Amino acid sequence: MRNEGVAGSSVGPDDRVTAAAAAEAMATPARRARILTALDGVLALMSVLLVTQMWLLTATLESVLAGHDDAAAPGVLLSAVLFAGCAAPLGFIHRLEHRTR
Repeated sequence: MRNEGVAGSSVGPDDRVTAAAAAEAMATPARRARILTALDGVLALMSVLLVTQMWLLTATLESVLAGHDDAAAPGVLLSAVLFAGCAAPLGFIHRLEHRTR
Protein backbone atom coordinates (compact mmCIF):
# COMPACT_ATOMS: atom_id res chain seq x y z
CA MET A 1 0.00 0.00 0.00
CA ARG A 2 1.39 3.37 -0.95
CA ASN A 3 0.91 6.64 0.93
CA GLU A 4 0.45 9.92 -0.86
CA GLY A 5 3.37 12.21 -0.10
CA VAL A 6 4.21 15.75 -1.05
CA ALA A 7 3.05 16.95 -4.49
CA GLY A 8 1.13 13.72 -5.17
CA SER A 9 4.16 11.41 -5.08
CA SER A 10 3.77 8.04 -3.46
CA VAL A 11 6.12 6.87 -0.70
CA GLY A 12 6.25 3.19 0.18
CA PRO A 13 8.04 1.28 2.94
CA ASP A 14 10.85 0.36 0.55
CA ASP A 15 11.48 4.03 -0.16
CA ARG A 16 11.88 4.75 3.55
CA VAL A 17 14.46 1.99 3.90
CA THR A 18 16.33 3.35 0.90
CA ALA A 19 16.25 6.86 2.37
CA ALA A 20 17.59 5.55 5.69
CA ALA A 21 20.40 3.73 3.88
CA ALA A 22 21.21 6.89 1.91
CA ALA A 23 21.30 8.96 5.10
CA GLU A 24 23.62 6.41 6.71
CA ALA A 25 25.87 6.41 3.64
CA MET A 26 26.07 10.21 3.77
CA ALA A 27 27.00 10.08 7.47
CA THR A 28 29.77 7.57 6.81
CA PRO A 29 32.32 10.08 5.40
CA ALA A 30 31.84 12.33 8.44
CA ARG A 31 32.26 9.37 10.78
CA ARG A 32 35.31 8.19 8.86
CA ALA A 33 36.82 11.67 9.15
CA ARG A 34 36.31 11.63 12.94
CA ILE A 35 37.92 8.20 13.18
CA LEU A 36 40.91 9.32 11.11
CA THR A 37 41.30 12.43 13.27
CA ALA A 38 41.26 10.26 16.41
CA LEU A 39 43.85 7.93 14.89
CA ASP A 40 46.09 10.86 13.97
CA GLY A 41 45.93 12.12 17.55
CA VAL A 42 46.68 8.68 19.00
CA LEU A 43 49.64 8.18 16.67
CA ALA A 44 51.02 11.63 17.54
CA LEU A 45 50.72 10.85 21.26
CA MET A 46 52.43 7.48 20.80
CA SER A 47 55.24 9.11 18.82
CA VAL A 48 55.91 11.62 21.59
CA LEU A 49 55.84 8.88 24.24
CA LEU A 50 58.22 6.66 22.26
CA VAL A 51 60.70 9.48 21.64
CA THR A 52 60.59 10.29 25.36
CA GLN A 53 61.17 6.64 26.20
CA MET A 54 64.17 6.50 23.85
CA TRP A 55 65.61 9.63 25.49
CA LEU A 56 65.03 8.12 28.94
CA LEU A 57 66.78 4.91 27.91
CA THR A 58 69.77 6.87 26.63
CA ALA A 59 69.99 9.04 29.76
CA THR A 60 69.64 6.05 32.10
CA LEU A 61 72.20 3.99 30.25
CA GLU A 62 74.66 6.89 30.21
CA SER A 63 74.14 7.39 33.93
CA VAL A 64 74.67 3.72 34.74
CA LEU A 65 77.78 3.53 32.57
CA ALA A 66 79.14 6.59 34.37
CA GLY A 67 78.90 4.68 37.64
CA HIS A 68 75.63 6.08 39.03
CA ASP A 69 73.85 2.79 39.65
CA ASP A 70 71.07 4.47 41.64
CA ALA A 71 69.62 5.90 38.41
CA ALA A 72 68.70 2.47 37.03
CA ALA A 73 65.59 1.80 39.15
CA PRO A 74 63.83 5.13 38.45
CA GLY A 75 64.70 4.77 34.76
CA VAL A 76 63.14 1.31 34.62
CA LEU A 77 60.01 2.48 36.45
CA LEU A 78 59.52 5.49 34.20
CA SER A 79 60.14 3.36 31.15
CA ALA A 80 57.42 0.95 32.33
CA VAL A 81 55.02 3.88 32.78
CA LEU A 82 55.80 5.12 29.27
CA PHE A 83 55.30 1.61 27.91
CA ALA A 84 51.87 1.46 29.55
CA GLY A 85 51.16 4.91 28.13
CA CYS A 86 51.84 3.52 24.64
CA ALA A 87 49.92 0.28 25.22
CA ALA A 88 46.70 2.08 26.20
CA PRO A 89 46.33 4.02 22.91
CA LEU A 90 47.24 0.84 21.03
CA GLY A 91 44.28 -0.86 22.72
CA PHE A 92 42.12 2.11 21.70
CA ILE A 93 43.16 1.65 18.07
CA HIS A 94 42.44 -2.08 18.28
CA ARG A 95 38.93 -1.48 19.69
CA LEU A 96 38.27 1.23 17.11
CA GLU A 97 39.29 -1.08 14.29
CA HIS A 98 36.96 -3.85 15.46
CA ARG A 99 34.10 -1.39 15.95
CA THR A 100 34.32 -0.13 12.36
CA ARG A 101 34.22 -3.65 10.88
